[in-house]
Amino acid sequence: MGAQRLVQGQRAELLQALCYGGSAEGLESVIDLLLAWEVLLSEDHQSLRTPSQPLYSSARALLDLACIQGESTCASLLAALNQVLPETQRAGLRFGDCRVPPQGAGPVPITAAQALRRDRPLLVRKLRGGVAAALKALLESGSFTVYDCDEVQLLLYTPSQQARRLLDLVQSKGESTAEVLLQHIQQTENKPSSPVNEEIPTECLLYQKKLRSSLSAQSHFLNTYGGTGSLSLDDIYTEVLLEVAKGSSEAQQQPLGLQDILGLVGTVNEEADLVLVSGEAGSGKSTLLQRLHLLWARGAALQDFLFLFPFSCRRLNSEERELSLKDLLFLHCCWPDQDQGLLFQYILDHPHKVIFTFDGMDEFRLGFSDEQRHCSPTLPAPVSILLFNLLQGSLMKGVRKVATSRPEAITPSLRGYLHKEVLLKGFSAGGSTAL
Repeated sequence: MGAQRLVQGQRAELLQALCYGGSAEGLESVIDLLLAWEVLLSEDHQSLRTPSQPLYSSARALLDLACIQGESTCASLLAALNQVLPETQRAGLRFGDCRVPPQGAGPVPITAAQALRRDRPLLVRKLRGGVAAALKALLESGSFTVYDCDEVQLLLYTPSQQARRLLDLVQSKGESTAEVLLQHIQQTENKPSSPVNEEIPTECLLYQKKLRSSLSAQSHFLNTYGGTGSLSLDDIYTEVLLEVAKGSSEAQQQPLGLQDILGLVGTVNEEADLVLVSGEAGSGKSTLLQRLHLLWARGAALQDFLFLFPFSCRRLNSEERELSLKDLLFLHCCWPDQDQGLLFQYILDHPHKVIFTFDGMDEFRLGFSDEQRHCSPTLPAPVSILLFNLLQGSLMKGVRKVATSRPEAITPSLRGYLHKEVLLKGFSAGGSTAL
């Protein structure tokens, strides 16, 4: 069967794959490849992705454009999807004899602007953690203005989207600006740094698989009031209305996405690790956290983190024993089948690869105190002391922590340790019911 017929015949399935989890990353990664292969032109790109355009509309526009342009473009689209989609999302889809177009292995670019286009997917990955540094270099060279920097760092963009907007703007300014950016990237790569591609122990990967399976099973269904039944979270979930708290210098009314919760927008204390999602009773805080758990378990979000440990403060209320951090992780989340010592040491050595979530801080009956420090991950302590020292960073500094609570329940002693606060206003009436 031809590529065009495959795209047309699987339209609904391809739309779902491109918009999986409500994240635009899959769609934009496919577009990156099509631009690099010179299948799409810059004008096509601009029409496909605008900040105000809904994700599903952009995905439909891409499929329509591929079918209009014909067999060759449809074949390239399928090849890009086959590269970008994780194995779980490729299951059931037919790609035919899709191959990377010859442009992907074309001649070495003769200009910096051509290199930016050909290497776009790789450059997005390199830049998404260093957009601010790249903008500083472009500003100092006179290639960018302050207005250009503000345009790239719009609050509604994710780090990857900022990287893409940066590349688009650099290319629009011409060869000299492209040379400045490439020189900055090369200089950054040549700086000595600690190894980032270390091999993850097999025991950790096996535990991650078990943790994902456990979280997926726990998060897939939402219990109804009274516990008389359950509903699939995929069937009933709609988009949440999130805003940065007014205490932030970046407070604004533009809606945030789920992954922005752990993004840079709204940061009030760069040294802190705790993100507070606050909202009134019944606003959907627990459901939001459950959705984050499910997306991580499926590999659809937060993939920079190897482990996600969920805690229920209501359940911790009943814990009368003194616990060590190791006890807390493995007894209350997911018990390892083997090599507990190796696994726990890996967590201690790599806090930046770990997320803790705490649901219902306002339901925690034991008071928090800033008076007793507990810094040992191996010595036991009362749960209230252990939890407070985790949240404020004396214990496991560098682990990202997300907690939900009613706003008035957060004490001043804990509020001083917030990385940022995100306000949950409820769920959108016109939210994405296609998830």
